[in-house]
Formats: sequence, structure tokens, C-alpha cells
Amino acid sequence: SEYQLTQTITESTRVTANSRTLIDHCYVTSSMASVPSGVRSLAGSDHYMIYITLQSVRKSAKAATIKQVRSFKKCNVDNLLNDMVKTPWDVIDTFDDADDKWGYWKALFFDVIDRHVPIVKM
Repeated sequence: SEYQLTQTITESTRVTANSRTLIDHCYVTSSMASVPSGVRSLAGSDHYMIYITLQSVRKSAKAATIKQVRSFKKCNVDNLLNDMVKTPWDVIDTFDDADDKWGYWKALFFDVIDRHVPIVKM
């Protein structure tokens, strides 16, 4: 077919004393054409139930990812702030280049942070 679909229900789904008609449809892709499907009679009704059994596809589990985060569990905030105050921030003014200033500031900042708020792997 144009859409590469296959009709899995081939039996009549409405049965009366005078007629048999297939009025319910279930289409699957051609690769699934062999899945179990069919028609079941329901007591007291001329309209039969259709069914199809599909097999679920389980996605493979993702590989565990290790994240690096800072642990504040043992951080003494007073000591951290005290070390930040003692850091020689004024040395940054000796640099003319903005990239040099940024690099020095970052090095000072992370030196203090690394001592008080370590990176842990989770």
C-alpha cells in the first residue's frame, strides 16, 4: 500500500442473521504484520470486539552518568567568608588586560572555594 500499512483484522466484526461485515479496522506497519490479532464474539451483541497484541519495546537503560558538584555539607560559611576577606583582591588592579584580571580573579576565587566547598563526584 502507499503508506506501507497492513490491515490485521480480516474476519467480520458485525454479524447478523442476514449479513457479515468487516466494519472495524486495525492497521499496522508492514514490519508488524505478523502480530497476533483477531475478533472475539461478545454475548448479546452483533458487533464483535477486535484485539491486537503488541510487544512493547523496552528502551535500554542509560549508562550511569557521573556528575561533579560542590558539596556544602561540611562548609563553614564563617571561615569561607573570612578567607574571602583575606584574599588579596587588590592585586587585580595591577593588570591592564581584562582577560588577565578575569583570570587572576577566578584563580583567587576558586582557590578559596576549593578549600571550603570541595567538588565531589555523584
